[in-house]
Amino acid sequence: MFYPSGKPFARWWWFACEIRRGDITAQLEWAQANGFGGVEIAWIYPPRGERPWRRLYPDITPEDEARRAKAAPWLSSEWTEDVVFAKAEAIRLGLGCDFTFGTLWPFGDSQVAIEDASRQFVVDGSGTAVFPLQEIDQSWEMPLKGRVIDHLNRDAFARYAARITAALRPALAGPPSAFFCESWEVRSETLWTEGFEQDFMDRYGYDIRPYLPVLWAPGSDPDTRHDYLALLSDRIIAHFYQPFADHARAVGAFSRAQVAGAPVDMLHAYSLIDVPETEAMLFEPAFSRIVASAAALGGRTEVSCEAFTCIYGFPRWVPDTHQFREEVGDLKLVADALLAHGVNQFFWHGMPFTPDGTSLDFHFYASVHLGRNEGALSGSAKGLNAYLERVCPLMKRGRPYSDVAVWLPLEDGRMELDYPPERQIPGASHPYELRYVQAPEELAGHQPLYVSNALLRGVPVVDGTLTVGDAVFQALYVDVKYLAIEGLETIVRLAQDGLPVILKQVPLQPGRAKSPRYAALIAQLRRLGIHGDFRQTVPWQPLVRAADGQRLPDHWARVLAPNDILVFFAHPHAQDLAIPMEHGRAARCPAAERSVLLSPDGVRQHKVRLPFAPNQSLLVRVRPSGVEFVEIVYAPTA
Repeated sequence: MFYPSGKPFARWWWFACEIRRGDITAQLEWAQANGFGGVEIAWIYPPRGERPWRRLYPDITPEDEARRAKAAPWLSSEWTEDVVFAKAEAIRLGLGCDFTFGTLWPFGDSQVAIEDASRQFVVDGSGTAVFPLQEIDQSWEMPLKGRVIDHLNRDAFARYAARITAALRPALAGPPSAFFCESWEVRSETLWTEGFEQDFMDRYGYDIRPYLPVLWAPGSDPDTRHDYLALLSDRIIAHFYQPFADHARAVGAFSRAQVAGAPVDMLHAYSLIDVPETEAMLFEPAFSRIVASAAALGGRTEVSCEAFTCIYGFPRWVPDTHQFREEVGDLKLVADALLAHGVNQFFWHGMPFTPDGTSLDFHFYASVHLGRNEGALSGSAKGLNAYLERVCPLMKRGRPYSDVAVWLPLEDGRMELDYPPERQIPGASHPYELRYVQAPEELAGHQPLYVSNALLRGVPVVDGTLTVGDAVFQALYVDVKYLAIEGLETIVRLAQDGLPVILKQVPLQPGRAKSPRYAALIAQLRRLGIHGDFRQTVPWQPLVRAADGQRLPDHWARVLAPNDILVFFAHPHAQDLAIPMEHGRAARCPAAERSVLLSPDGVRQHKVRLPFAPNQSLLVRVRPSGVEFVEIVYAPTA
């Protein structure tokens, strides 16, 4: 494990200003005193004061310019010296210290060469193809603009990584640090790179270029869009996420990354990362099941979360984000919802670098506010951290429980155009992001994990069981409208080899090239007796079943040993959390009671009463011999 203590970390926003050694020490000492296990340094733009965050430049004040002028040049020796000092101080204080692998997001800076820059395929008014570059306009280097690296070109990543690593290498001494990759945030609708058209032609047999200008227009061909996104996924994984993870390990670091938002097979990409990371609340807690599934499939123990981002709504989207007035009880409610979807390591979002004697104009716009004697959380974070330090190591023990694999609807997301307006939030519009995928209701209590074809190819079925990484499945549940032929071939093979398969609907083949073999494969499944009746196919009892007719609380289970299982039950009030969350929701969280049947071996059952105190969750250990409650009580105070 990379974070064995389970103590939360804090994202530490380093603004482009003078970074004084005394301030570094003081803030790290504050983090240690308040129960943090470490920090992740994230280099961002100059302090912006109270002006709207997208209008920092050219609206610069003399005070802003004076601050910016004192910032060490990006990746300079002075910059490195500050980072090395911070890492050394963290070690002295027993803290971890991770590094965002660049300035702001996505990866890139002013030193990215034109040939290494991300570009779009665009047709101008004369019908000529042009390739505008993607720029970074807010970063440590402001007002200088940077270029986003080409995520479809591993050589571009290698050149970028060499520069960043050269500046960070002196700070890699001591305990391992993570190189962190933030959420995607790259314009992807017509993402392009040299040679893409030939790769596309080789795979699909037609020229994609005439279709790109209208690929996302209303009424556009979904099969063409599917083909584009499928190749894009493979390129991004092979040329960016895999090299990123490999590079981190090669230089003595480890990788932590958010794949959320990328147009990729998220299970495949996330499974490559040492510590896959979700985020909340821009991605709601239920999304974390995808990330936790990838961790299990890749044999990764830890699932981290950028926690408490925009908990009360995104700036400019809601009238009041309640920044500096966050309620720690609300944060606990979100944390419990995340724990109940597989998260077991938290990164507070976040703690701004605040020079001594400055005011709250050193703050980050989209996060809760941590800092010395500043904001509502200055005196209450310690209690929540102690709670998470207690629970998270327990939820890293053993392996995640699951007996049913669920096919992730990747192709469904690629075939759809846009989310309806009511489901769109800042930065989210396309269904390929899978933001709102929910586990099937009839699988409640089985703790299903998602799978995709990339992670099942060649995996054998042994005695009716499919083992992938740390995940162990006795059945496969498929309920998708569209399914690529390669996935259908895998499902047929698994069924032939003895894995019980539930097919809820007959899928269609996506993409422009339709194979005559597709119908034959569907017929083969029918001959094998595959159907959609889940209970007939899976006759055994789920791990958790409602005994009182009420909806099951969200929960997450870890297998400590055969038939020895730890189950975290989130308070029912933590279900269905969505952005924007109501300020003070936790204060209205009542006592509740549920009655469940727990079956650690699928045969014997224990009836258990779950008495939830207000804003309290429960941790239960269940074995054939009986049930015991593990003490995790924490009562948040303002």
